[in-house]
Amino acid sequence: MEFDPFADDVQADPYPSYRWFREHEPVAHNAALGAWFVFRFDDVLRALHDDERFVSGQGVSLTPGPPTRAGRTLIATDDPVHGQLRSAISAHFTPRAVARFEPRVRALVAEHLDAFVGRGSCELMGEFAIPVPIIVVGDLLGVRPEDRLQFRVWADDLVHQDPTRPETIAPARAAAAAIGTYFSSVIEERRAHPGEDLISVLVHSSVGGESLPFEDLLGFAFLLIVAGTETTTNLVANATLALDAHPDQRTALCADASLIPGALEEVLRWDAPVQGLARVAVEDVAIGDVVLPAGSRVQLRFGSANRDEREYPDPDVFDIRRTVTRHVGLGHGIHYCLGASLSRLEGRIMLEELVRRIPEWSVEHMDRHPSLEVRGPARLELGFAPV
Repeated sequence: MEFDPFADDVQADPYPSYRWFREHEPVAHNAALGAWFVFRFDDVLRALHDDERFVSGQGVSLTPGPPTRAGRTLIATDDPVHGQLRSAISAHFTPRAVARFEPRVRALVAEHLDAFVGRGSCELMGEFAIPVPIIVVGDLLGVRPEDRLQFRVWADDLVHQDPTRPETIAPARAAAAAIGTYFSSVIEERRAHPGEDLISVLVHSSVGGESLPFEDLLGFAFLLIVAGTETTTNLVANATLALDAHPDQRTALCADASLIPGALEEVLRWDAPVQGLARVAVEDVAIGDVVLPAGSRVQLRFGSANRDEREYPDPDVFDIRRTVTRHVGLGHGIHYCLGASLSRLEGRIMLEELVRRIPEWSVEHMDRHPSLEVRGPARLELGFAPV
């Protein structure tokens, strides 16, 4: 049986389909996409750590080829280049390094909540979940304040492209080109007039005694704007939906904020913002009874792996008190999410303040964009008692 990630039932709720494939066809093919899908936790984890046979340098999307020449990115390079690029930036994303953002994030969160808590309703994505991460990453990169929301439009076009719908490819290519053009001018400006932002740091960094090439600087900016905002935005939105569906656990968070870090890990497991990323098998690789031919494009389905009955007891139960020792909601192996600490910091503060200021809410309306890789609402309207 073929797995169709764009089927209406999969887009609405992929987890029953995942359960069927884990049990009956843990490695499945889709001829239209020209791709294989891997569903079980152990198989996904093994592939993530087998970075010599499952490579990222040929692209991590199921859309063939890079969207534009926007520069190399960490997510789509292999060692040794990947290790060299990561070493140039990793010190800026450690838990200790990102902790300095807490006052700024908390102030932004309060400012955005103040704008709608007295109204008794909000469109959470546009008024909260989207702008806060964009402003934080914009501050990090030195993006002009008036340009920040434009990056969300570009990011949406990129992550919601569908290789089976040609009309979505052109906007994605245009968005990638626009991001590249924008940051080309920013990079040149920072060469001449460095500031305290991350672009300035990278422009004047070196790897092995050599300055970072222009394409790598562009790749860093490109990745941070897209991946650095989508993950946090959808983490907060998916947490909001999960807590609406489990009001007893929302009440527990309101009573004890110390449960929030664990709740975020459960959201990353139970309804991962990134449902899957692709690799290319550079040689024939056997997974169970299936041999993936050399050259196969393989999507590792993180959302399914995180619900695997072989790894988690009662995996379909959302439990904020669950002890999650490991999950692949933020990847694993050498490509483990560079911005994981920043995303967790933002997510923790956003959820802390949301449940403190609005202890109860109801979902009035929700829309989703079809996506191969990410899962989260495009629009999420909430109703609540005005504060």
